[in-house]
Amino acid sequence: MIKAQQNAMRRERKNFPQRKGQQGFTLMELIIALTIIGILSAALFSALRFTGKAWQAGDIRITEQTDEDAIRAFLRGRLEQIRPMVISLDGETLDVAFRGTDKEMRFVSPMPSGIGVGGLYLFQLGPAGQKGGLQLDWWLVRPREIVDVFHEEDRPRQLLDDRMVVQFAYYGYQEDEPLAGAQPQWTTHWVDRKTLPLLIAVTFEDEHGEAVDPALEIRPVFVDRRRLPPAS
Repeated sequence: MIKAQQNAMRRERKNFPQRKGQQGFTLMELIIALTIIGILSAALFSALRFTGKAWQAGDIRITEQTDEDAIRAFLRGRLEQIRPMVISLDGETLDVAFRGTDKEMRFVSPMPSGIGVGGLYLFQLGPAGQKGGLQLDWWLVRPREIVDVFHEEDRPRQLLDDRMVVQFAYYGYQEDEPLAGAQPQWTTHWVDRKTLPLLIAVTFEDEHGEAVDPALEIRPVFVDRRRLPPAS
C-alpha cells in the first residue's frame, strides 16, 4: 500500500507543471545583483556623508550667526546705558570714564542682570589680535576705585576672532561747550572729553574688507537731550 502511494505521488509530480521562477538565480545573476547593491550602497553612503557635512557646515554658520547677533545685542545694551561719570583708575587721580578711538572704547555701564555682582562696570573693548577681532575686559566700579571681582582666567573675553574687524565712530560736537551755530560731526577720536557722544556707531568688516551687516548706531540714554541738534 505504501508503495502504491509513493507511485501516485510520483505521477502527480510529473503531471504538475514546473515554473521557471522555481529554478533559482544563476551565479551570474547573483553576481550582477550583488554588484548593483554594492554600487547603490556606496552612492547612499556618499550622499549621507555629503548631507552630514553640509548639515554640520550649516549648523556652524547658524551658530556663528547666533553668536554674532548675541554680541551685537550685548554691545547695544551696554552702550545705550553708558554713564557720564569720572572714575579713578589708580585710586588717586580722577579721569573721565568714557574714552574712544576707532579701535578701542572704554565706558561705564551696568552689567546685564544675572551676570556677576550687580552695579556699574568699567568696560574696555579692543582688538583681540593684531589683525582684528574684538575682546572685552571689565572691572567693578566703586567710589574712587575699580575692583577686579573676576578670576584672571575669565578675562579678557574674546567676543569675535580676527576674521572680523570692528571699528567705532562717535557723533557729537567737537567742543564740550560748542559755539552758537556749531553742528555735531562724526569722528573716530573721542578722548579727554567731559561729555558723551550723541551717537556711537559700530561697524563690522570681514578679513577681505567687506562690510558685514548689520552695523550698529546707538544713542546713549543718558546724553543731555538739550545738546541734541534740532531735527531737520
